[in-house]
Amino acid sequence: MMQMFKKQNEQHQAAMTVLVQAMTNKSNDESRSEITPTTSGVSQTQLMNDIGSRVAMFQFDLETEKTFSKWYARHEAAFTVERKDLEDKSKVSLLMSKMSDEVYEQYSKRICPRKHTEVEFDETVKTLEQMFDIKKSLFSHRFACINIARDDETPVENTTKVNSMCESAMSQDIDAEGWKVFFWLKGLDASRDKSTRTYFIRYVEQKWEKKESVNVNDLCEEWKKLLRQNS
Repeated sequence: MMQMFKKQNEQHQAAMTVLVQAMTNKSNDESRSEITPTTSGVSQTQLMNDIGSRVAMFQFDLETEKTFSKWYARHEAAFTVERKDLEDKSKVSLLMSKMSDEVYEQYSKRICPRKHTEVEFDETVKTLEQMFDIKKSLFSHRFACINIARDDETPVENTTKVNSMCESAMSQDIDAEGWKVFFWLKGLDASRDKSTRTYFIRYVEQKWEKKESVNVNDLCEEWKKLLRQNS
């Protein structure tokens, strides 16, 4: 009889040990499940703060060639390489936080009725490139070039700016007739002749794309034709 009680007691102790171990494991699992999201959340926040502190704000300025592609090329690695484990929505939110108010407003109108958090990161980048990578025409470069002025830059910065803008304007390719055409276009009033100047800039560039020559007399005749058509 004693042996039977002893055996039952051992079995009970073994069962209690298993139960306690099971309860301990469950408690540990529950603790981990509560801690993991918090740890993950902190990690995501730390990642975003780390990137945010190193990435400059994007301000779109066509005249100074500040386009989204140039900005993103400089900071792309921060989003796609260094912090590739960052959640897609977090990357989108971080990217939006680095857009100027004007850029963000225009982008929001573009994707309406969706919110920026409803757009995937790759699509967001593609849309921003489409919106803020507008290429200036050759004459726009030349107009900007002719109005170059130093703006608190150092001698090196000013020289670099002049060199870059003149290269973009392809000033070395302008002959005497080309300069006449340029100043003919520039002489059109920016407000009163705005639509006319836009028309002739497009007219001249289309001629050049076709490898056709154009001079100020051609422009004069074209203008007179337009006036007759609109009279």
